[in-house]
Amino acid sequence: MLDLDITLIYQMIGFVVLLFLMNSLLYKPLLKILSERDEKIDGTLKSTSETEIKVAGGLAEYAKRIKEATISGIEAKNKLRQEGLDREKELIEAAREKGAQEIGLMKKELEKSKREALAGLKAETKTISQSIAEKILDRKIVAAIFAFIL
Repeated sequence: MLDLDITLIYQMIGFVVLLFLMNSLLYKPLLKILSERDEKIDGTLKSTSETEIKVAGGLAEYAKRIKEATISGIEAKNKLRQEGLDREKELIEAAREKGAQEIGLMKKELEKSKREALAGLKAETKTISQSIAEKILDRKIVAAIFAFIL
């Protein structure tokens, strides 16, 4: 059985002293380190969530800018294409007008050449008919009379 003597009181006093020593030397510093670690983790998690929100906002802004740039690029492409088509129409119209003018000039020149050729042929018809008549009739006098009649 247990004897209750003064040793029990010494053990109790030793336990309380050890409790205070352990509390001040071990438990409080350990609890302080654990609370600092929890604060760091909470701060890091908070900054991480803020960073994730910023990144999400940045990605949304990036997507918006990409979309705007795509739209502006398409608009610029369409504008340049329309300008090219307009310029093409102008060039084709100018070529048509120039072609029509050249065709008109060629027709006038052709008509002029035709008239000149007909006038030349009319002038030469007398000499040609006289020459034919001379050869057929073998006489110049008859040819002269024949030419005079015409």
